[in-house]
Amino acid sequence: MTYTVLARRYRSRSFDEVVGQEAVANTLKTAIEMDRVGHAYLFCGTRGVGKTTMARLFAAAINVSDSISSPEEIRDAVMRGEDLDVIEIDGASNRGVQEARDLIANAGLAPARCPYKIYIIDEVHMLTTESFNTLLKTMEEPPSHVKFILCTTEPNKVLNTIQSRCQRFDFRPIPSSDIADHLREVLAREGVEASDEVVSRVAELGNGSMRDALSVLERLLAAGHLALDTSTVDQVLGLPDQQRIASILEAVLNGDPGESLQRSASLLADGSSLEQVLGCLIDTLRTMLLMATCGRDTELVEVTEGTRAQLADLISRLDAEGILHLLALSEHAARAARLSSSARAVFDATIVRMALAENLVDVQTVLSGATPATRQPKAQKKTDSESSQPVKKKPAAAASPDPVASKPKASVASTPKPVSEPVDTPVPAQTPGSGSQTDISLEGLWTRTRELATSAGMKAKIESFRPVSISEGVLQLEVRTAGGGDFLRSTVGTLEEVVSKAAGTTLRLEVMPDTAPVAAPVRSAMDDSVQKDPAVRLASELLEAIVVEVENPEKETGA
Repeated sequence: MTYTVLARRYRSRSFDEVVGQEAVANTLKTAIEMDRVGHAYLFCGTRGVGKTTMARLFAAAINVSDSISSPEEIRDAVMRGEDLDVIEIDGASNRGVQEARDLIANAGLAPARCPYKIYIIDEVHMLTTESFNTLLKTMEEPPSHVKFILCTTEPNKVLNTIQSRCQRFDFRPIPSSDIADHLREVLAREGVEASDEVVSRVAELGNGSMRDALSVLERLLAAGHLALDTSTVDQVLGLPDQQRIASILEAVLNGDPGESLQRSASLLADGSSLEQVLGCLIDTLRTMLLMATCGRDTELVEVTEGTRAQLADLISRLDAEGILHLLALSEHAARAARLSSSARAVFDATIVRMALAENLVDVQTVLSGATPATRQPKAQKKTDSESSQPVKKKPAAAASPDPVASKPKASVASTPKPVSEPVDTPVPAQTPGSGSQTDISLEGLWTRTRELATSAGMKAKIESFRPVSISEGVLQLEVRTAGGGDFLRSTVGTLEEVVSKAAGTTLRLEVMPDTAPVAAPVRSAMDDSVQKDPAVRLASELLEAIVVEVENPEKETGA
């Protein structure tokens, strides 16, 4: 006899056998009992969730009764999709206007044996707009003996005018627990033993689709094993070993990038793809996150007790925030690897970054001006004494400090202060190339600041200031330019960073106008008139400078 795959052999044959779509089944069953069956239905949902099966069950329940001859034979034909009065049409291959016209013409003919002629149009979204428009009138007012059941995975592509003529039912993805229960029944009827972990993994691989899960189980049974274990699943399906995935995470938590790379490279060398390894890392970290936040024995995690214990040991060394960080890195790497021409480099860099998570300073810390030592590690390892304690969720972290708000503000004095001679106060500064602190004079600090200026423009701006004194982390400067507030706002912030870097500690700047008399210009008699000249004033503002001397070339040459 011809072999029939599991997905067809174990298709539900009554509303009571439907798995995962009980709400839809009960509604349709009640509608039949109350004689409230409509003329058109639209079944929406992802692949393998039971749309076509439900359509056949509904058609059989409507058309098969004890009053007709050979009811069981007709029911079997309907469930196989071979009945004369239940016509199944593939929307992908019958999408034109002519096929729609043929359907309308045949709909006028009476059914052969049953009360109704039922059209099941699968993948109805593949019909063209013209075909939909051709069916509009028939679907709105079909002959009394005609019923339509439309099935689609993309309801957004079905015209609203068609949807408005149908009763719509949305099929949800089937929960993994329901898929696992059905798989156990199939294995029992097939005479094959399988551990709970195998059943759970196959159910998860189904991703909400019963047909996909049964197809995966079909591959495992084709290997000829009468007892399925995790090693068989990994070998037949080519999946990474879960124990080795956990060992990679263990090396990551140990902060050992070399060992992490070796273990991941060994896994790839055995035939696992980058996508599979990253996918398993993401799934494992998700499981750890659920256990860390909801408790070790949460029902949201469907794993064996051995795997649960192994993951609990990893969680004892990692808080929820650390898991979120590693999960984000893995997910970003999975997306980047698909788009990168060097996917292996992306993968290796991610593994190293995960292992060095405690040593890397995040951007917010740098922008906030805090020292790297104060940064809380993403993956926080605990001491041996802490590892034995139950996992506790850390309090929610405060919002990241505003880089601008947290930065020391430079102030500009509103009134001139008396000018005093520069006080040569020693300033603690970091000695280059060493970790010790040394004292540097005010003059030395200003010299170092000039040296650290990286651009000619910045060096020129530094010359517009003169250090006066330093006290309690505040450096007083005098400004020598007439550039005004705009010049100070654009310069002081950057200058403050350079000065703090030169001093090796955070300094706040306090700027006040220079009250020292400016050297008299060469042409002092013309000073008042020259300073009021619009061109001179514009040049002063643009160049952020004070006009000291004006030469008249024509006068000099006697022109």
